[in-house]
Amino acid sequence: MSYSNGIVNAPVSVYDIRDAVSHSSGDLGTLISNGSINKWAKYKPVRNQSIDTVTGQWDYNNNRWLTSATWWKGNGGCGLSVQAFTEFGNSLTTPGTFMYKLINGQLPWNYERPGGGSQQPFRYADFAQYNRNAIQPYGEIGATTIYVTQNWTAQIDWEITYVDDLNLRLSDIIVSGHALTEFYLGLILYDSSTWYVFISTVKFAAGESISIPLSNISQGMLKTWNCMPFFTLTRDTGSTGLFVSMADTTPVQITMTRDGSVYLAMPWGQWNQAGTQVEYEIIVNNDTSTSRTFSQIVVTIYGGSYVGTDLGHVTITNAYCAANQRSYFTGTIQANKTGYSSYWIVVSIPGTTIEQKYSQVEDYGGMID
Repeated sequence: MSYSNGIVNAPVSVYDIRDAVSHSSGDLGTLISNGSINKWAKYKPVRNQSIDTVTGQWDYNNNRWLTSATWWKGNGGCGLSVQAFTEFGNSLTTPGTFMYKLINGQLPWNYERPGGGSQQPFRYADFAQYNRNAIQPYGEIGATTIYVTQNWTAQIDWEITYVDDLNLRLSDIIVSGHALTEFYLGLILYDSSTWYVFISTVKFAAGESISIPLSNISQGMLKTWNCMPFFTLTRDTGSTGLFVSMADTTPVQITMTRDGSVYLAMPWGQWNQAGTQVEYEIIVNNDTSTSRTFSQIVVTIYGGSYVGTDLGHVTITNAYCAANQRSYFTGTIQANKTGYSSYWIVVSIPGTTIEQKYSQVEDYGGMID
């Protein structure tokens, strides 16, 4: 069989498709119309008028789609129906606005299945390299406790998910003529009557993580908020722009506090050219008026995910952090870059309640692996 580990490989049979979409039918049209198809898979059935999507787009030597293949884009939306708004809105309670629909979960991204016939034919080939285990490609909030500094500033970190080339990527998804990598990250914090919007200073194209700076925080904001992310083409929600929801997201609880305002920034790590060592930089923010010395700060390189296989770690001992300052710790970790689709650097301070932080290790030269 050509279906293994969630991937359908060519040649594709109806039995492979049945297993991949968890449906018992032996009819291709029924499997496409009623099967459980992962919309985040790059290669999947889409609305494309062509009967033959293989000729000129399939690499017979390597049994995979050519990098120049375009059939999977369908009508341009990669099989996804995404709503975009030109105005953000200015009320939590006004139906029909982007803000209202966003916080009430009324902006799903629907998968547009082909309907069959000459205009939207069913094709076995659409399932070649289908990835049942594909995931949403835009990531998640890195930490849900936000520590406010003595200067009443803070930041919210967003970790962008690494995905492989069988998964839709942000650069693949086009909304109103713009790839999602052209958008900024927006966050709306809200309760039953009050709301605040914060927007990143860099676009999603910037890389594996985004930090949103928060300023002019008041005492009244030190509480737990509902938080919903969104894509925005502009940094000004009061002007005309382009605003898009993030599919399959629900409100996250964000707590803003000045208690225990010693916290870790996202770590940085980069492979050497040989793939045998990771250079790292760790930042500890101490926004209190008292210096701190930590007996241990542990820095670990993981393969596969930030809770994956420990490939190597170091312990920084007796780490002194001056009051009201950032303290920087640098060094190298011996680890081997082999066999994993992604590599992560994780920093933690054992014996404390300080939240661990993590990010993907950059490849040599500054690209995400």
